[in-house]
Amino acid sequence: MTLKKGLTFVAFGFLFISVNINLNLNHLVLDLLPAFVGWIFFALAYSKLGSYTAYRQQFCWIPILLAVYTALDWLLAMLDIALNLPLLNIASLILEAVYMFQLFGCLERVASDHAPRLEPRIHRLKTLYLALLIAVFASLVLALAAPAAKLFSVLTLLTALAFLVVIILICVTLFRLRKAIPDEDPALAKAGWTGTTVDS
Repeated sequence: MTLKKGLTFVAFGFLFISVNINLNLNHLVLDLLPAFVGWIFFALAYSKLGSYTAYRQQFCWIPILLAVYTALDWLLAMLDIALNLPLLNIASLILEAVYMFQLFGCLERVASDHAPRLEPRIHRLKTLYLALLIAVFASLVLALAAPAAKLFSVLTLLTALAFLVVIILICVTLFRLRKAIPDEDPALAKAGWTGTTVDS
């Protein structure tokens, strides 16, 4: 069940980093789906994906770093303190793009082994997700150049709506992929076999 659990963690990771549900309590704004929880899910998923991420361990520190950054942002937001550091936001976005490119590559390999018909869909979703990250990057740069520009507000809204659609498609695809993976033999799992093999 290790690989299946890894895919579940990835799905919840996408959900938490992309969807905001805010609860207003007097002067306190509480995000019920904080992004740092999503990055923790991604960090946990990296080991659960077994040999599919074994050759990409140099990227496992990225979700941990982003979890720390987004946790600080979440805590300051609860205290009504704005963390207005656009350059840091841009840096975190670049790190996210690098990590997602690697993660989607791993997911494509999982699909290739267990559900080949889903591999092209995961590739398309990777392209869409990275394109949306580029759009967010463009909106941040535009905000630096002209903070009051109407185009910035419109681009932000359209990007948020597109992200919501893509995240739903990603989660549905991941759970379809999870369903296609056979259950592990308990004896083999106890011996340390995860049911994943990658050609060298």
